[in-house]
Amino acid sequence: MAGLKASTKTLRKLWLAMAGLCAGAQIVMVSTTQENPALTLLTMLCWGGALLCIEDQLPSLAPDPGWWSFGLGVVLVLSGLLKTGQVLHLDGISQVLPFWLGVGLVLLCSRLGQWRRWSASLVALALIPLSHGVTSWLPEQPLSFLTARLSQTLLLMFGVDAMASGRVLTLPGGSVFVAGSCAGLEQIAQLLAIAVLFLLAFPLPSRISRWWMVAVAPLIAVLGNTLRISVLAVISASRWPNRSWWFDFFHEHSGSLVFAGLNVMAFGWLYLTVLDRQLIQREVPPHRGSHS
Repeated sequence: MAGLKASTKTLRKLWLAMAGLCAGAQIVMVSTTQENPALTLLTMLCWGGALLCIEDQLPSLAPDPGWWSFGLGVVLVLSGLLKTGQVLHLDGISQVLPFWLGVGLVLLCSRLGQWRRWSASLVALALIPLSHGVTSWLPEQPLSFLTARLSQTLLLMFGVDAMASGRVLTLPGGSVFVAGSCAGLEQIAQLLAIAVLFLLAFPLPSRISRWWMVAVAPLIAVLGNTLRISVLAVISASRWPNRSWWFDFFHEHSGSLVFAGLNVMAFGWLYLTVLDRQLIQREVPPHRGSHS
């Protein structure tokens, strides 16, 4: 019996090491081949979310694949890792590699008929290719026009003279052109993925509230990107001696993650507030007046 427990513990450690290798290889691949910190962050969040979804199961995890499951799992994991080492750009196949590797890891741990407990983790890994689909599906031009108009409104509220015309946001002394990455497509896709991760890891008791939180996520992303464009417009119109460095920092480099972080913080605060209130409402029965 002691030998069996030791063997199970060893298999668990080997499986966790393999899962860590797959996650690490994916994150390194994205960070080294893509000049996009937001995409690297999304990859880290999805792999972390997949782990969080099975966190409660880890102490009792006992890998027990059948022969067919083990063989197919080995093929999927090895082929996925091989492809990960060959990726130079994110084509269609490389985008589904996280889910591919996730399926392989499940097969290495469970028999074919025991997949239900892994469903949330697999959905988390599927969010990476799905987020790419969202960015290609959302209309970029109307979103750019909306962002420029919202940025104008925000700046006017703070007493800054601003004018929006189509994609162009103009201030006295400079202007910005809202297009491409400035439209906020990546921010919307990222926050939608995070919203789903929250729902998978910390599900809300109310199903209606779940849909509302998914609907609120893109709105928060649009508002966060509006703040970013407003800051870029102010920097562009300023007379700072190093304004070009600041503009590039918040536009293309890791400074853009500041606004992504603000989006996540705002959504996380709202989600946890709603979750706490709903849990309290479930625990405390409604008060009923006594009748004499």
